[in-house]
Amino acid sequence: MKILAILVAVVALAPAAHAQTTDRAARIATGEPGKTYHNVYGVNLSRNLRAFDVQLILTEGSGENLDRLAAGEAEVGFAQADIYAERVVQDPERYADVTLVGRLDDECVYIAYRKDGPVRSLADLRGPVEGRAPRIAVGPSGSGMHGTWAQMVSLDPGFAAASAEETGGTLALNQLLVGGS
Repeated sequence: MKILAILVAVVALAPAAHAQTTDRAARIATGEPGKTYHNVYGVNLSRNLRAFDVQLILTEGSGENLDRLAAGEAEVGFAQADIYAERVVQDPERYADVTLVGRLDDECVYIAYRKDGPVRSLADLRGPVEGRAPRIAVGPSGSGMHGTWAQMVSLDPGFAAASAEETGGTLALNQLLVGGS
């Protein structure tokens, strides 16, 4: 509720923002540099909050953004909806003051695999492939993708057969390119 009030105030003050300077601070938990939450959403929002002294806070992603909001260390943050839902169910009291204000975009899961590798389909992640557990990079703990993978496993327990590794992004793609599976 605290977050919703701040965002409503920002919208109400935005037209007059360039005409006056205030000492109001707005801390925005954004995610990692070079990624969409920081470079696109955070930067663009900060440019439009002229009435505020905006600080973009670098984080590990959705989970940390929600934690910072709940702890009062940020007024605004970006998170994937499934991570928000998971946190609210796990600890409703801690996240009671964190309120969704709107959807920014649809997010989807991309699964890349080697053409010559053992994993050929999403179904292959449900069990042993060529006698071993398939590996999938799900990003660092607390990241949006890590939480999305946990949500996928809760919806289809067969995915728990895969070995989830806490790497992601270009590191995971590079590992795949040089021979990982």
